[in-house]
Amino acid sequence: PEELRAQLGDSLVAAALAVELDRPSGESPIHPWLDLLPPAQQLPLCWPLDAIEAMLGHLGAGKRLLRLRRELAYEYALLAPHLPTGLGEAAYVHASAYLLSRAYSIDGKLVLIPLIDMANHNDDVPYAVEKSDGVFTPADSLNLVLAAPRERGAQVFSSYGAHCSSDLFQCFGFTRRPARRLRPAVSG
Repeated sequence: PEELRAQLGDSLVAAALAVELDRPSGESPIHPWLDLLPPAQQLPLCWPLDAIEAMLGHLGAGKRLLRLRRELAYEYALLAPHLPTGLGEAAYVHASAYLLSRAYSIDGKLVLIPLIDMANHNDDVPYAVEKSDGVFTPADSLNLVLAAPRERGAQVFSSYGAHCSSDLFQCFGFTRRPARRLRPAVSG
């Protein structure tokens, strides 16, 4: 219904992705991409609530994850009557975790670009994903911009972007190593 679309917006993208995740292996038209993605156990948003609660004192992401899980439970309750029978909240949370870590925004709408997940990640590369200006590519597309020409067959990297450790943990399930602290030289 239109009022549900207006109220939930991007949640419908998560619902559609949840439907694809729930299909038997190989039956989804996007299964080659889905097969590349990490399983739910590796995504903190999908962890049992008691595991998330156990982190509360150790990482700022714990409170954010609990708040997000409450929001997702509310969205799922609104969507559930319109979803296929048997599609549970866990599938919706799993799909939402993928959106959180992989979606790009084009003109205020979330989009998934599976090809980007084919690139290995390296935060030392100055490549970026940006919205097209419409001159050389369609205006509603995204471009992977390389800082320098690449040789044919050379590996192309993507970056996780400028995220703090808490964001990286929430979205991807890992943190960066803390910078080594140098001890000041003591003279005398």
